[in-house]
Amino acid sequence: GKKFLLPRDPAAHDYLFIATGTGIAPFRGMILELLAKNTACSITLVMGSPYRTDLIYDDLFTRLAAEHPRFRYLTAVSREPQRDGGAPMYVQDRLAAEYETVGPMLRSDRTLVYICGVAGMEVGVFQALARMLPGSELEA
Repeated sequence: GKKFLLPRDPAAHDYLFIATGTGIAPFRGMILELLAKNTACSITLVMGSPYRTDLIYDDLFTRLAAEHPRFRYLTAVSREPQRDGGAPMYVQDRLAAEYETVGPMLRSDRTLVYICGVAGMEVGVFQALARMLPGSELEA
């Protein structure tokens, strides 16, 4: 439980949440809390599912992204085309596709990365991060 808590000073950080399936549950609460407190931070959520109909809380996150410029909601659907017609992709593919946005966050000392989802998903995410960042910028 301690790994999925917001830090004592939430405004001191930016957040990259990466989720699949029911892994979205802890992030929903964190995102709602960060937005309710109007913290001065950037929040990006990458949510993955096999089908668009499986994107849990999709309506909520779509609305929040429209209402809060500092919250970005990115989806990755693995068994059907993306909303924009692009090819199916996993969350690690979305990270790579959004490098212009995600890369600077990953290089920033302010950013905290949280990952939660189906077993094995984190391996693909770690591999994508290793490809996106030089070794000198990767920390455990």
